[in-house]
Amino acid sequence: MLDEGLTAGARRIAVVRAIAEAAGQPRDIGLLVIGLDKFQQINDMQGQDCGDLVLRAVAERLNALSGGKAVAARLSGDEFAVLVDGMQGAGAGSALSQQILLAFDDPLAADGRQHRVRAS
Repeated sequence: MLDEGLTAGARRIAVVRAIAEAAGQPRDIGLLVIGLDKFQQINDMQGQDCGDLVLRAVAERLNALSGGKAVAARLSGDEFAVLVDGMQGAGAGSALSQQILLAFDDPLAADGRQHRVRAS
């Protein structure tokens, strides 16, 4: 994965590159776009430095869930993408989506505090 700096995840360009490479191949890919609910409240109430730490924690959690089988990248402020190469049908995408949603039931540790964000 490429280093994005803030989130230490893959850059958007890596996601675009992976889609382009897969487009000419006879294989399935899955692309999940994830928004973070309640993130703006953290930024507003705790400050941007704390918000940045939360974004890093989100990227770490997404990368841990992917188990090396996917590319997780921050798209913009509070949006992330997870691209899975070789996804086996819509059922696998649905299962991964559910796994991601459940993973954000647990709070994120950042700046010595527990922060709750929801993935949608």
